[in-house]
Amino acid sequence: MHFVLETAVGIYVSTVRKQSSVDFQFVNAYWPASLLLRAASFAAWALVPVFNKPALVVANISLIASIVTIALFIRAWQTPVTSFQKKTLSLLLLLITFLYIYLLNQENGYSARVALIGSVGTAMTIWEGYEISRSLKHIRSFILRLAFLLIVTQTLIGIAVLIFLNISNTNQAPNILQADVRASAFLFLTFGLQLITYVFINSFLYERLWLKEKATFRDLKNKQDELASTSLEKEEISLLLKEKEVLISSLLKSNKTAATGALSAAIAHELNQPLAALLINVQFLKMLADAGSLDLSAQKDLIEALESDTKRAGNIVKVLRSIFSSKTSS
Repeated sequence: MHFVLETAVGIYVSTVRKQSSVDFQFVNAYWPASLLLRAASFAAWALVPVFNKPALVVANISLIASIVTIALFIRAWQTPVTSFQKKTLSLLLLLITFLYIYLLNQENGYSARVALIGSVGTAMTIWEGYEISRSLKHIRSFILRLAFLLIVTQTLIGIAVLIFLNISNTNQAPNILQADVRASAFLFLTFGLQLITYVFINSFLYERLWLKEKATFRDLKNKQDELASTSLEKEEISLLLKEKEVLISSLLKSNKTAATGALSAAIAHELNQPLAALLINVQFLKMLADAGSLDLSAQKDLIEALESDTKRAGNIVKVLRSIFSSKTSS
């Protein structure tokens, strides 16, 4: 009895402490409640030699309550537990408590008490198995299937115990600790299978928790890969932007060069006209001088033409100088 008590407490500490630190859909308040009730039941069984009837009441009612809460725990995986269901089960436990206390105060009532606890416990175990079978339709887990097989075995043993008590003479036993060896063996075997069921369900919870952490790690890795891909894309975009800036700078430089060339060509064209006219007039003047036919009238016309072309070239240079001076100051 001490061993099963320590096992129940160990499951409670290892499971609840571990799984309360994360948002885990398979854990709810019924799981720690069932573990604590089962531990209280085993502790009360150990105290039966000291406290007798009060310890028997606590042990048996805590046992039934632990089966009820674990059935509610499994049911909550698929369907929320309603307030009506909670109230109904609470009234049922209260009725069983009063009935058990009544039978406890009757002479030779051991068989009736065992029949009461055994039948109610078997019924609640069947309900527990039903809830697990519902969950198995949506959850693929080998461990949960093993737990279901254990519950089926518990149910069969519970039925066998009830049949055995009806055909055996156990009315003289004051409690289970002093009952027939075969009846006690059946009952303690049931307790052992129930405890193993807790171990399997606890293993199932750890399996689900491990799968969730694995999925979380996978999602985290995918996000990291996405971030790495995004960073690479940002680097590529940055390189493209730099190349764009270089290309724009080159285009601006080319446009500036082209504009400068066009401007130079325009300036050269404007200056070439008066300079060409000057050159022609000077050559014509030289030709007349060499021929000795340079009269006064021709000299005046040529000098006026030379003056006009010189002024025109000077005006062009003056306009260009004013243009470039205004651009430089702006």
